[in-house]
Amino acid sequence: MKKELNILLVEDNEGDERLIRELLGEQKLIRFNIEKASSLKESEGKISNNKFDVILLDLGLPDSSGLETLIKLITLFPGLATIIILTGLNDTETSLKAVNNGAQDYIIKGQVDSEILLKSIIYSFERSRLNNELKTQIEARKHAEMEIMKLNSELEDRIRSRTAQLEIVNLELEAFSHSVSHDLRAPLRHINGFAEILKEEFYSQLPEKARTYLDTISDAAKKMNRLIDDLLNLSRTNRTQLKRSTLKMNQVLDDALSEVRPLLENRNVDFKISSLPEVSGDYNLLRMVWINLLDNAIKYTRNKREAIIQIDYKIEKKEFIFCISDNGVGFDMQYADKLFGVFQRLHAVDEFEGNGIGLSNVRRIISRHGGRTWAEAEVDKGAAFYFSLPENIINV
Repeated sequence: MKKELNILLVEDNEGDERLIRELLGEQKLIRFNIEKASSLKESEGKISNNKFDVILLDLGLPDSSGLETLIKLITLFPGLATIIILTGLNDTETSLKAVNNGAQDYIIKGQVDSEILLKSIIYSFERSRLNNELKTQIEARKHAEMEIMKLNSELEDRIRSRTAQLEIVNLELEAFSHSVSHDLRAPLRHINGFAEILKEEFYSQLPEKARTYLDTISDAAKKMNRLIDDLLNLSRTNRTQLKRSTLKMNQVLDDALSEVRPLLENRNVDFKISSLPEVSGDYNLLRMVWINLLDNAIKYTRNKREAIIQIDYKIEKKEFIFCISDNGVGFDMQYADKLFGVFQRLHAVDEFEGNGIGLSNVRRIISRHGGRTWAEAEVDKGAAFYFSLPENIINV
């Protein structure tokens, strides 16, 4: 509560004025700075030029009487200070109308003492202040809601624009994939075809150096063809609609193992596979994840007399976390961020074949399922690749 209040006393009776000043002067809690106006017109001038905390208003003035006095002031000054009616008119109906029209209190002159007047001023001022604060908060909230609605509208516009751009990009990617599939394969078929003809008809007649060149051309054409296949698969991964169903992960893994079985010929590989949970996902895409991860583990354990590949899982924070680990060549963790990028490799091609697309495909597939991918390893001590899937079903 303020320790000093500025009061405008709108009163034309000098006796009543002296009484009010005396009543307010009897208490020491608050200092009152009182200005007087003898008519409505005079009060309007003072209100225009000064900031008052409280207005004590008599309804019977030389130039105005009754509730019209209150209504005129509030109409002229909508943001007016706290108004307390202080009048000799003892009328319940008038007092109710006064409060309904904006007055904070209604006091009868003949019934007032210093305590009543002080309480009325304090309570009326505080109530008015709290009401103003509440109005300010409501206005601020309305303004914030309007800003949020505006931002939401702008965001929706940006989303629509972005969606339209993505649709164009997807169409361009489809056109590019078609071009890669048809336009680039034709010259590759010619290169590979004529290289095979040379081998069949003239290989024995060629000098050894020429044979090496021819073999290099043929191998390069085949590698390029495989690279095109992998790029097309990567492109299809992003565009293919997910067909979710409840899957037994062990069954998906077994089907993937049957795909990579030819890589295990003449190899001594010990698979340690735990019982895996049911998941929600796209069978074909998750099978592709396992094929890529199994191919990786089988490839990088090639130099081990006895390769060990272990597959298990755990549950953490409503996620299934799957892990495939091996005792292969591993890698330096400072280059781990390159693993899941397109064309990124940590080993030379003459050591281990590949084009660096498989793990990128794994990351994209798992990301589309709402999961994460990461790896841990140590040079010559093997590697562990992890991916997570939400424990609950996610609508895509």
